[in-house]
Amino acid sequence: MSARRIARALAVLALAAAAPAAGAQAPHHQLACQHRRGRTILRRGEVRVYKAAGPVYTAVYGCVIGSARTVQLWEVVPGAGPAPQTTGSVKRVAGPFVAVETSTSNQYEHTQTLQVLDLRSGAGYTLSATVEPIDEPVALAPRLEAYVLAADGRTAALYATFPTGASTGSAAPSPTGQILEVRGLHAFRHVLATAGSGAIVPASLAFNGETASWTQGGEARSAGV
Repeated sequence: MSARRIARALAVLALAAAAPAAGAQAPHHQLACQHRRGRTILRRGEVRVYKAAGPVYTAVYGCVIGSARTVQLWEVVPGAGPAPQTTGSVKRVAGPFVAVETSTSNQYEHTQTLQVLDLRSGAGYTLSATVEPIDEPVALAPRLEAYVLAADGRTAALYATFPTGASTGSAAPSPTGQILEVRGLHAFRHVLATAGSGAIVPASLAFNGETASWTQGGEARSAGV
């Protein structure tokens, strides 16, 4: 194994040991969500997201007003030398659910993940995840083009798809198709439509937890889930 790969592996292991995965439950306290110490960075409906200093790094938590449960969303890990740098942001809020994007990078690779988390239980599921080694081609996974998070925790998600075996690089191919599906907790996945590249308009996607609607090939379509 080359020295570069050894350094990369050590950096990833160091991050895994220092920073719990998104959605991990923070230590239990009896204080209700609204009384927990920390700087509130987002308050929407019944959800509060706040930043608080931890024993090693500053962490960002999410909770539901009135609940004694808190869920760690990510840790703010500043990069130092080969150590990965971690950042995060809340992209969507619907009821007690949040869509959280986290990014980790160093000089060897960049990892980006988008998850939906239930702040009542800490359970969650992944909408997209990419790991891109710097200067090395990787297989092209479906690319998330649009998504709508409903208050029941399910998400209508539109992906661009690529030919089997396609990879990044100087001649990375364009997407050849699209797939529209609904995802949810407990590995729920229901395909609504497949189409050629660009047939489904990303901005047309709507979802209320019961019915999804979209425009495909210039025609309005909808389906119950």
